Amino acid sequence: LVGEIRPGQGLAGRVLATGRPARTDDAAADSALGEEFLGMMAREGVVTGLGVPITIEGRVEGVLVVWNRAPRLFTDRDETLLSRLADEAAIAVTNAQLFARERQSEQRYRSLFENANDPIITYTLDGTIVSANPEVEGMTGRSREEMLGHHYSAFAHPDSVRVIEDRMGRWVRGERVSPTV
Repeated sequence: LVGEIRPGQGLAGRVLATGRPARTDDAAADSALGEEFLGMMAREGVVTGLGVPITIEGRVEGVLVVWNRAPRLFTDRDETLLSRLADEAAIAVTNAQLFARERQSEQRYRSLFENANDPIITYTLDGTIVSANPEVEGMTGRSREEMLGHHYSAFAHPDSVRVIEDRMGRWVRGERVSPTV
């Protein structure tokens, strides 16, 4: 069954409102579920139900509910198992949220990098160019694709190479240095 969850209404709403697991042993006659849900339970042939909260950082973010069309009552063991599944769902939701935030952050970084008015090149500690923005193409007369995977010294003035190597050496030794050349 899928439907809107309103705090306090129906089994899922009870879980949402209280933040605690809830059960019904006779869904068709459980007046606490509300009239709207009683009719739905009768139409679907639902007899028993169990709901548990999906909690993230102390806040109920969703509800996991299982229904049974047989008169078998849900047990404490069933509640424990469903609660574990809800915990796994909370981890999955949290991971999805973190992934979405990371993707947004990457998009913001990429936009800043690509649209910067200054030339920007990033490279590994051994000097291999891993990215360059469009302004670098204008400065060097070389395409970014041409530069990727090559040592920065192939595209920089010898004086700049000495400055970069000096700064890189100081940075590797733990000194604070300006990233700009």
